[in-house]
Amino acid sequence: MSRYSHLYTPLAAAAKPSPVNRILAGLKPDAIHLSGGFPDPDYFPREQIKEITNYIMDNEAHVALQYGPSSGYPKLREHIVDLANAKHQKATLDNILLVNGSTEAFDLMCKVFINPGDHIIIEEPSYSGAVASFRAFGCRMLPVPVDDAGIMPEMVEKALAEKRAAGIQVKFMYILPNYQNPAGVTLSLERRRALLEIAKKYGVLIFEDDPYIEFRYEGEELPTIKSLDDSGLVVYTTTFSKTFAPGTRIGWIVADAELVKCLSLAESLTSLMGSPFTQALAAEFSRRGYMREHIELSKGLYKQRKDAMLAALDQYMPDGVTWTKPQGGYFLWLTAPESRIDGIEMLKGAVAAGVAYRPGPAFYVDDSKGLNQARLCFSTVDAERITEGIRRFAAVIKELMV
Repeated sequence: MSRYSHLYTPLAAAAKPSPVNRILAGLKPDAIHLSGGFPDPDYFPREQIKEITNYIMDNEAHVALQYGPSSGYPKLREHIVDLANAKHQKATLDNILLVNGSTEAFDLMCKVFINPGDHIIIEEPSYSGAVASFRAFGCRMLPVPVDDAGIMPEMVEKALAEKRAAGIQVKFMYILPNYQNPAGVTLSLERRRALLEIAKKYGVLIFEDDPYIEFRYEGEELPTIKSLDDSGLVVYTTTFSKTFAPGTRIGWIVADAELVKCLSLAESLTSLMGSPFTQALAAEFSRRGYMREHIELSKGLYKQRKDAMLAALDQYMPDGVTWTKPQGGYFLWLTAPESRIDGIEMLKGAVAAGVAYRPGPAFYVDDSKGLNQARLCFSTVDAERITEGIRRFAAVIKELMV
């Protein structure tokens, strides 16, 4: 019993170490990490950032190093308007809010729209950071399964109809339309349109989280849900964490001007503002054309690694194991046959073999689910180590399935 127990909130009091994390703590330093969803640090644009930093210190230091507006660095906001309109999102400056990574967008959405006990729709499985954030604010999450075409609209409507019949207003749907984290699947155009119609019918916001939109490796780019929206019900967020550098902590929201005002006020009470310095870096990086060059370099690199992972899975995994085949993003989702695999033993075996993956329970509202599943990331290690990591992981699964 902690001497602080009488002071903790229910959330803090309920926190306990995860048995999964205890197992992962046993990884050796030379393990092959197929777990974290990070860009490859070896390819950060160091030289361009040095060049731009010198430019900012010589020309914009009086603004970039000072307090700034909570809505964000003006030059970057103007650039974001251009990016949003390139995606047909019909934006002006009044529709844009810069945030400290798209993760802050989760916090702001909850502060503005959620009282403890309020309901939201969430994909199952879904991004673990979002699950944790929504849980911290006391959201009642209504999980709806995804398949190869994304979340199922008919099941979304069923959940909303049941809550409406009980006199409950669901506040928003949390949707990752492109190369979903963790499943790697893409929401079909038909389903994007269907979700919008459902949102209008039930008066529910769609919180569209789109951090991987620039990383399509094959197939045709689909319109964002925000670009299809004529009702003001979509709050769109994305980030420079994948395209530029996560350490800059820059994301943004595109939404109806009234909603942006509310979200901006909530941000000013939380973090006052984002970093004018890193926002100035991103603005100049983009203005000089470096952002597009860096995205194209990264796309080529990550596509090669995705293809290597899929080829290794085809070569080494035993019958009965399935996985998604993403058209973009950083991840794919592997499922071992639950009837033949003990998920804890699968994780222990992988750790012993020197392979790290992100276990399934982190991506479910009910964390007793998904032990036989794994999110595998192909962005952070080269193709040769990906192949070796999959070979080791497959050997563990084969042994458990005997």
